[in-house]
Amino acid sequence: MFFEHERSLRVSIYTIVAITTTWGPPLLGGVTSRGPTGFELQFTILSCFLVLAVPAIALGVPETAYDRTYTLPRIDEASESPYKASMCQGIRRDRILDIITDYIVKMKPYSYTRGSADLVTLLQASRAFIAPTTLILLFMSFLPYSSLWALSSSLSLVLSPNHSSTTIGTLMTGPWLFATATAAIFTLLPLFLPQLQLQFPFLAFIPQQINKKITTAAITTGSLIAFIGILGFGLHIDAGIRSDKISDTLNLPALSFILGLLAAGSYIMDIVSRPLIRSVTTASTSNNQKVATRNENENDMVAGVTCWKTLFAGILVIAVPPSSAASLSEGHGLRDVSIGFAVVQVVIGAVVMGVWWFYGEAGEAVVKKWDARVLKLEDDGPSGATVNGNGTVGGREGSFFDTD
Repeated sequence: MFFEHERSLRVSIYTIVAITTTWGPPLLGGVTSRGPTGFELQFTILSCFLVLAVPAIALGVPETAYDRTYTLPRIDEASESPYKASMCQGIRRDRILDIITDYIVKMKPYSYTRGSADLVTLLQASRAFIAPTTLILLFMSFLPYSSLWALSSSLSLVLSPNHSSTTIGTLMTGPWLFATATAAIFTLLPLFLPQLQLQFPFLAFIPQQINKKITTAAITTGSLIAFIGILGFGLHIDAGIRSDKISDTLNLPALSFILGLLAAGSYIMDIVSRPLIRSVTTASTSNNQKVATRNENENDMVAGVTCWKTLFAGILVIAVPPSSAASLSEGHGLRDVSIGFAVVQVVIGAVVMGVWWFYGEAGEAVVKKWDARVLKLEDDGPSGATVNGNGTVGGREGSFFDTD
């Protein structure tokens, strides 16, 4: 919907809103569950939002109203764009009904036409899901994210005999605050850092571009914080079990703080994924593919990491929660699970950072080379021409976003 230079701020806002609306509703969900209908009222309230969301997605997103062809010539800044008429113009009050009617009539169930879609195009998203960078980022970040959901879901089963739904819901205060703050800092700071450095010269030591040192520091910090959160959660819950019951003296604010640390660590690992993917797709695409193909593969790889992590989170949510507090005391189940997760996270972090430090740029070059092969971004000729699915040589010579 937006040009490339317009996306950073909007993607940042979207990330913050998505995280806030993920961990914020449990604070109100516990209150709504106290009524006669119980927790079922939460699903009724959430379903009401879909009454507005589904039509808004179908009618309010102008993606299918654009004529996005790959073969348009590059346009000079002083010339008139032939795509000006197809872009969304300001709606004048005297023509609002005509414009809405025209917009709905011209909507298509697809984004753009490119002739007959070849197999390379149809499998583009599938290849991005199994690209080496996608799998490496999954290996690096899936455990903090999955354990956050798994351990959070176990709280209702463990604490329900002794605490009300309102009290259990407020335990999500820590994840809500820490996750939102982490997303705001890591997504908005790079956008406003140049202005901040002009006003506060002591911030000049912070690089304006993501580099290897910043990435290494972010991964190390996120992995360490996630380790503290996972281990602290298991030990704190285990210490609160007395005679097969959760003790009333269990420090709930501390438990919420520990979950907040785990949320912060998991979202640090999650947010750092997009800059790493962007660096790979930028290095892998040739000049004639630079804009459109890079954006498409970047979005597909980010979606791949997200889908894989969500899948593993669902598996751990099913596997981790105990049936009752009594089962915890028989072998200290949740404590042992948390210790196991924490140890595995340390091993994964050490392996990733060790390989990164030992192989350095040579290892990155190998990964990018295999990414280019999997994503079909390798050039077949000296001029960067590629062989299309119909056997013709040419590749993508332009993009809708070339007008950016």
